[in-house]
Amino acid sequence: MVKRVGQKKRGKYSRKPKKIILIGTEGNNQTEKNYFTAFNQTQSEYKINVAKGNNTDPEGVIHDLLKTAKQEELDLKQGDILACFIDVDFKKGREKELRAAIKLARQNNVSLYLSNPCFEVWYLLHFRYSTKPYCSNDEAIRDLNSYISDYSKSKDVFELIVGN
Repeated sequence: MVKRVGQKKRGKYSRKPKKIILIGTEGNNQTEKNYFTAFNQTQSEYKINVAKGNNTDPEGVIHDLLKTAKQEELDLKQGDILACFIDVDFKKGREKELRAAIKLARQNNVSLYLSNPCFEVWYLLHFRYSTKPYCSNDEAIRDLNSYISDYSKSKDVFELIVGN
């Protein structure tokens, strides 16, 4: 269609688009994905998306996050946010991986959140305040089972914890 002099432009947005929080998580981890995407139902300021990727090492997760942010053309200056959630776990060499990830996150304006030892500690904090140092993922999950008796990894429990 040829544009004529004085013709109005079509397709102008009258509403301001939501800011995006893009989240990076380890591998195909559904636990964090289920938790954070459920927040889209509870608030209207941000749209929460999860970055694509299968990396399980902390630096790889951040690289996946940055790649998705570029593909989706996020604009950090306009209020979009990059956040990465990594389990500390207790495995050999993890400390070195985490230091490198912290450095990479700082260089790229990524907010890095470490779950020590695993993300299930976040769920526990919905039920009680705790500074308990967990020695294993299994120990944290055992404590969580006292609040969510049929809990299993990757189970969507948002409806059970949202009021806490």
